[in-house]
Amino acid sequence: MLERLRVDVIEPAKSCGYATICLVGISMGGLGALLYAMEHPADVQRLMLLAPYLGDASLGKEIKDAGGLKLWDARDVDGDDHPRKLWRWLKQCALSQAKCELPEAYLGYGDRDSFAPGNALLGDLLPKHRVFTIRGGHDWQTWKRLWRMFLAERDAQLQAG
Repeated sequence: MLERLRVDVIEPAKSCGYATICLVGISMGGLGALLYAMEHPADVQRLMLLAPYLGDASLGKEIKDAGGLKLWDARDVDGDDHPRKLWRWLKQCALSQAKCELPEAYLGYGDRDSFAPGNALLGDLLPKHRVFTIRGGHDWQTWKRLWRMFLAERDAQLQAG
């Protein structure tokens, strides 16, 4: 999937002269956007993530029980465990290690979303003005409201210069 995204979307956009690439992802698409940013950090300048899937609940609990992402032991990662690989990269970002280049990211999710605990962990890594939590679940109604909030925040930043 990441290779298709690079070949079918990113490379054509770059060849048309786009200097800023923003990936938007909802749920599993959010995971894909994050994984792409992890694998190709120079290609992506911004992420807009709506209730991204970040692994099953047990992974989020493991991170939380460790005392948070900075204290979590991220050594054991199976080759196909993409969420765990992602969290290992996010830990590098949290520790400000040179290998990590997390793009400007916006995160939004509903407080009743089953992914909310993992999303809250991700939100702890981001500037508070780019994290949006509203009453709602893992559904279009919630995502549409969050999307409007993202756009309003981004517009305010552009207006401020």
